[in-house]
This record gives sequence, C-alpha cells and structure tokens, in this order.
Amino acid sequence: MSLPAQTLHDFVLNLLTDDAARSAFAADPTAALANAGLSDVTPQDIQDVAPLVADYAPAPAADALESVMSSLPAGAAQGGLQGAIAQLAAVADAAHSLPVSLPGTSAAERSLPLDTSGLPVATPDLSGLPVATPDLGDLPASVPSLSDLPTGGLPIATPDLGGLPVGG
Repeated sequence: MSLPAQTLHDFVLNLLTDDAARSAFAADPTAALANAGLSDVTPQDIQDVAPLVADYAPAPAADALESVMSSLPAGAAQGGLQGAIAQLAAVADAAHSLPVSLPGTSAAERSLPLDTSGLPVATPDLSGLPVATPDLGDLPASVPSLSDLPTGGLPIATPDLGGLPVGG
C-alpha cells in the first residue's frame, strides 16, 4: 500500500518544521520527493509555493524561508528536478539554524533566553507534611437540644393537609 501524495506546500513546510522530514530528505532527496508524490517538481514550483508556505509557517521558519528564497541566484528557477532539490536543500539547511521552540509559543517567547539552572531536579522533601489526623478533643461532644434553638417568629405549626385528595 502506498502513502497518499503530499502537496508541495506541506513538503516544504515539513522541511522547515520537522526534523524527521529534514533527515529523510538529507539522506535521499530524490526518494523523499518520490515518496511524497513530487517526482516532477521544478525549481519554479518551489519559488511559486515558497510565499504561501511563508504565510503559514511559524515566524522564524517563515523568515528563514524568505531569506533562502531571496538569496537564490538569478536563473535559479531553471534546472529541473536537480535544481528543485538544490533549492529544497537550501531550505532544509536554513531550518537547521532555527531556534528550538515549543508549539504554540509566540515570537517574543521564543526569543527569551532559556536558563534551566534554577529548575529543581529532585523531588521535594515531604517529611514535614502532616500524615496523622488532627486532635478533635476541643470540639463539643454533645448536640444541643432543639428546644434551645432560637425560633423567634418562625411558624412552627404544621399546615392542615386534610383537604388534599388521597388515593386515586
């Protein structure tokens, strides 16, 4: 059973954002394109899809893609499959220099320095937590009489239920 064809947009986006896709492409670019159903891709196809991928990609990946595409020499849209592979290799190489970030983080969060030296690496000491039941000796041991409760102006009488129909 063969895998469904992948769009060129998804292929380029994966090169930017997925280490496994970059590794597979680096190992055998022609096979990676063939497995994605993109054996006939051209350099012009890459140049046409790059702005669309940049619109959808996370900010650092989009910036890297735009930088790579703008630095291609004149006539880079020529060269058939090998030219396309060269362009995609440049995209994959640019992705290697991207900062590592968690999904869903903003550009500002990704630019913050990451200092993990103050993070705890061991479980905290829990020996100071109480594990026995508290002493309940100070609580009253008897229940007050209901006659001692203040009833004030509360209606205490039971309503007359004699007029209610009983039975069916």
